[in-house]
Amino acid sequence: MLHMYRTFALFLLMGLTNHVSAQLAQIDSIRLTFTASDSSQFSVRASMSNDTTFMPSEAINLAESTEYSVNVSFLDNGVDLQDSIVGLGESLRLFLDAGPDLLASEPVPTDLDTNGLAIGVEHTITSNCVDDGNISSTFRLALVQFPMKDSSVIEQDGSKILEVIWEAFVQDDPNAPPCENEEEVIDRVTLTFTPTAGGDTIIAVASDPDGPGPLDLQVQDINLNESTDYTLSITLENTIEGEDITEEIIEEDDEHLFLFSFSEGIFEDPEGDGNVDNRQDPVNYDDQDENGLPVGLRTSWATACTEDGNPSGNLQIVLKHQPDIKSATSGIDDGGTDVDITWTVNIVDDPDAPPCENEEEVIDRVTLTFTPTSGGDTIVAVASDPDGPGPLDLEVEDINLNESTAYTLSISLENTIEGEDITEEIMEEDDEHLFLFA
Repeated sequence: MLHMYRTFALFLLMGLTNHVSAQLAQIDSIRLTFTASDSSQFSVRASMSNDTTFMPSEAINLAESTEYSVNVSFLDNGVDLQDSIVGLGESLRLFLDAGPDLLASEPVPTDLDTNGLAIGVEHTITSNCVDDGNISSTFRLALVQFPMKDSSVIEQDGSKILEVIWEAFVQDDPNAPPCENEEEVIDRVTLTFTPTAGGDTIIAVASDPDGPGPLDLQVQDINLNESTDYTLSITLENTIEGEDITEEIIEEDDEHLFLFSFSEGIFEDPEGDGNVDNRQDPVNYDDQDENGLPVGLRTSWATACTEDGNPSGNLQIVLKHQPDIKSATSGIDDGGTDVDITWTVNIVDDPDAPPCENEEEVIDRVTLTFTPTSGGDTIVAVASDPDGPGPLDLEVEDINLNESTAYTLSISLENTIEGEDITEEIMEEDDEHLFLFA
């Protein structure tokens, strides 16, 4: 079946020199020859249908994921004028480009003029990978003249002499390997928190019941015990096709990176809020790729200590796919995103957990007892807060000591609200406490 091909005119501009005009005016057809890496070849042409217009004779059909050498020939009655074009190469440049998705990378010119600058009658291209069906796009050729050509010139810097656009396709090859950079279908992500000191594992699942369908993602809450060290393992699945995506990530660990963001106050270690906003912020990665860079399928976490209630926050996990760009500094803006899920995290109060080491003690009564070393009446002065952390002011008694007397000072501290002798706690943790005097 014939396709309707888009065509563009051949312009012979008044600004060209007579010599260049004479050479180009002889062109009556253009031939593109594609030579694949296995040495197979095919050619397409565009022939002049009137004094100004070139009409492509057929579409360009490329095999998927294939490297081609492209040779452009300018013909006069079948005679190749390429040598003449190359001879004018110091003022001419041929540009090849393609429409969306046709090529895996930009065309690379491989021929040079006498100044070592690209001419473009020889290019290398690589067709894109195809997953389903064929890619339909365009392939464009433009010949441009420059008053002065250098290594940085672009098409817009010169005068366009001619432009031709072919319809182009990349053909799906059922025997070709899967596309390396295709977006994975991941419909189930499982987080497994294993206490390092033993105990019950905590599992939370995020699943999409219909994969790419309209139903919403279902995300379970994560309920972790306070003051506990955990190892987090992540598994990923495509349950629709029965694929273990975790294994694929392990095989391509140099292309993948998990990033984490979490609410402050739910974890004691790592500190901060994660490395989604700043790659250099701390996260405890327990796995590395072949280049010694972190992956994130295994990480370590220590939950915060809590005294009252069950504090909650969020844990966001982002899986980035970064082929050929993963580095020690690559972050959230680099590569494609395979997973971006936020869980709710609840830190559960454990009545059997030890007191929080760095918690602020409630001390509402301090008693100073001055005992004369040679005998006599002791002097007692109390500082008390009648409502503890409430709005009432601290009440401090004066200390009335006798002159020229040696005293021993003893200090006792209490939390009268909860009936706690804080002095005993300080004696038990005396290596952590120090009184200073002024």
